[in-house]
Amino acid sequence: MPDIVLYRPADGSLRVILKNAGGGFSGYGGNPIRTGLGAPTWAGVADLDGDGQRDDIAWWSGTTLSTLVAPNFTTSSSTPGLQPGTWHDVLDYNGDGRDDVVLFRPADGSLRVILKDPGGGFNGYSGNPIRTGLTTPIWAGTSSYNG
Repeated sequence: MPDIVLYRPADGSLRVILKNAGGGFSGYGGNPIRTGLGAPTWAGVADLDGDGQRDDIAWWSGTTLSTLVAPNFTTSSSTPGLQPGTWHDVLDYNGDGRDDVVLFRPADGSLRVILKDPGGGFNGYSGNPIRTGLTTPIWAGTSSYNG
């Protein structure tokens, strides 16, 4: 059963709302999980360590993409110098068991993938862009559309 993680800008905290076995949610039990975080440019729940659980967070602040690892969302790695896009998502783009970050950058109309490194960081934009000349989407999603 999925739980909910949320960021509260008032105190810079990450909080988890746990799903109850019978339905509904339990509120902020044992929270906040982490405090003192600046507001993200973008954040996404993902399986960044390859354990099969979507329990980590890709946390983008300014030009630094970090991995926050459950259960305490400690920062396990940070990769500076990456420009965020206007749309982001997470998926295992290269089939290595760790989710990667895909994004759209309107400056050049490109789709780009930032691969999760086995050592914990992100590999930047290697092999990118995967597509250029696109107009800014209103919405986009990721899935395996060709099997």
